[in-house]
Amino acid sequence: MLSYRTFLLFCNGRYNVLLLAVCSVISNGVGLDMFGFGVISEVAACDLHLTMTQRGVLVSMPFAGLLFSYVWGYAADTRGRRRCLMCSTGVSFVCAVLSSFSPTWYIMALFKFIGCSLTTFGGVGRLGLRPPDDIAIVGSWIVDGQHRGSMDRCKLVVWSISLAAYTLTITLLGECTGRARRARYLQVLNGFNLASEVALFALSYLLLKLEFTFPIPWLGIVYRPWRLLVLILALPLGLGAVAMLYFHESPKFLASRGRIEEALEVLGDIYEKNGRRRADYQRSQERFLLRVRLGADRTYLQAPAAVAHSAAVLPIRDNDQHVGPQDDEVQPRLYCSYNPYVGNNRPASDSIELQCSLNPAPPDLEHVNRVENEVLRRSSLPPKDDLPSVSADEVQKLIKELKPRKAPGLDGVNNNAIKCFSAPLVALLVAFFNACIQNCHFPEAWKEAVIIGIPKPGKPRDLPTSYRPISLLSGLGKLFEKVLNSRLSDHLLGNGLIINEQFGFRPNHSCPQQALRLVEHISEGFKRKRKTVAVFFDVAKSRIPQGSTLSPLLYSAYTNDIPRPQTGVQLALFADDTALYLSGSNFRIITPRLQKAIDKLTRWFQTWRIELNPEKSAAIFFNYSRIKKKEVVPYNSPTFRINKSPIPWHHKYKYLGITLDKHLHFKDHIKRVRQNAQLYLSRLSGMIGKKSKMSLRNKCTLYKVCIRPVMTYAAPVFAHANPKALYQLQILQNNFSAEEPPAHPGTSGTISSIGT
Repeated sequence: MLSYRTFLLFCNGRYNVLLLAVCSVISNGVGLDMFGFGVISEVAACDLHLTMTQRGVLVSMPFAGLLFSYVWGYAADTRGRRRCLMCSTGVSFVCAVLSSFSPTWYIMALFKFIGCSLTTFGGVGRLGLRPPDDIAIVGSWIVDGQHRGSMDRCKLVVWSISLAAYTLTITLLGECTGRARRARYLQVLNGFNLASEVALFALSYLLLKLEFTFPIPWLGIVYRPWRLLVLILALPLGLGAVAMLYFHESPKFLASRGRIEEALEVLGDIYEKNGRRRADYQRSQERFLLRVRLGADRTYLQAPAAVAHSAAVLPIRDNDQHVGPQDDEVQPRLYCSYNPYVGNNRPASDSIELQCSLNPAPPDLEHVNRVENEVLRRSSLPPKDDLPSVSADEVQKLIKELKPRKAPGLDGVNNNAIKCFSAPLVALLVAFFNACIQNCHFPEAWKEAVIIGIPKPGKPRDLPTSYRPISLLSGLGKLFEKVLNSRLSDHLLGNGLIINEQFGFRPNHSCPQQALRLVEHISEGFKRKRKTVAVFFDVAKSRIPQGSTLSPLLYSAYTNDIPRPQTGVQLALFADDTALYLSGSNFRIITPRLQKAIDKLTRWFQTWRIELNPEKSAAIFFNYSRIKKKEVVPYNSPTFRINKSPIPWHHKYKYLGITLDKHLHFKDHIKRVRQNAQLYLSRLSGMIGKKSKMSLRNKCTLYKVCIRPVMTYAAPVFAHANPKALYQLQILQNNFSAEEPPAHPGTSGTISSIGT
């Protein structure tokens, strides 16, 4: 659904810029028309034979128009912003033109009072909305509105009390501009209003020094330069009134008045005027109208904050750049399974089906037949009864550890419902688990999943490949997987069946340890004046169930026979993160040996139909240098290849959460870590800042739990970095320490606040 917020975020274009220009002209004209009359009254004093009292009355006429601000504020809230703006600026321009031909001072005062009463806005308006027809759209269409009441009655109170002369221009521009650009646009608008004094000085200087007279006998006046100045000062209002014919009424106002179809048509016109295709918008409009009529959008009332901060999604396109229908307001959602079947031909569905499918590379038929025969032979054997039975206490413990805020699978049974299982129901579940283990059976219904497409950061939202498929499995199925995982883990790890190079999801093994193993190998080579080349592989399709508790262990078992190089090439594994590295004194000797290991590893991946992505894989040439060199590899260096596809050389690569650069300076890693820690620190500033009333002990606990782990993750890996680079992290910790006074005089803030 293309909501109002989505429209504002992604459809700022020519229409919005033109609206800003017209509103700026009107705002400038309002300032000229009001404050310029003080100059006019002084110049026209001799021509109109004004006394001091009459001068004061004339000067006060523009400000006397503020008395009607409440009336116009109510009219703008009930009749429309654009209509009131056109009416007020047009009539005000006509009054200014007539006042320039006024024969007496009181006629001029009357016209000026009428004109300024039209260009001074404010007031109070109240809009009453009732469900289901109107209030269903308030949550998604009113950008800054808040709902009050309940599902039976809701009123939206719009307050626009203001003494500013250009309130309507601010209102109209703000409602047609997204939050990302709204502040900038309003700043420009305010600048034009402030510039009216400069424009007034320039126009007065240029026109009042002219000397001409034009008698108009039938009015009994002589047309002089000050009368022309009155006309020129009101000209921006007339131009603005004419230009407003091009623009539409505020969609937010139309939606708040229940004119949903008209508001959607206005959004479509603006969408098209901004250079987009109207066809892309039409389908979202139809789906939104259908949901409003069915009352499906009432759920916005239950979570207005979530709607206000929801991420907008563009219409998803297929490979031919055609827009397909969207499944949900925020995320593409479809039905899929591990053996995927997707019934609808949608771009998002096609993309996720492709990602869920097997490796399209042609299989090795001889290898496939050999594997199938072995599977048939083993399945024909009587099942071994060597796995311990499932007990009620074990299941109760696993149920207690379930996280309550996890999304359910296709069966709709969430973890909160599972936590409410009675003792007889748990006993029935235990019997079912034991029967599945004894018969080597895993229910097919638990293999089916709901796939949610989560947008990847920094990727275009209108491409289906920019979404990472996340599987929502059955809660009961995941409970059974945890039972199996504990038994398979004891068998595989207890008997030492997993190779030593695999560090993933093993006791006493972690990501920093695998990364430290690689860094120590490279650093040892630096001491011996040896160079190291490392190749990091990106596994695109690992052939294991996504989202399953068993997936890491199954992948470790599936890849346990991965070839281990014998020519000095080292292998590093952490789940599907695979790396090969080799050290040597000559770069020209390292590359051919490493390429042979890559070819051997690639053939093994092809045999077992595990797909590699050469574009996302990376190769780094590690060599010692005190300063950062621009060259990534020596000139005319050979390129590693995966099935004739080149592996790009990189200056740095993020491996297991640590950014490795070719000189192991770790400046890029420290910079990224500092930015992340600074982000968390700013988000927690309300609780750990100086103005917070939280105790010092609790503040330190928050810092140690939320911020310091970000900075100290894999600290042994980059602990030997330059002290100047590491000091950037110390500065961040000192900033937190400075928020609180030391516990004792003479104690440093770092020691007193952080502690250990």
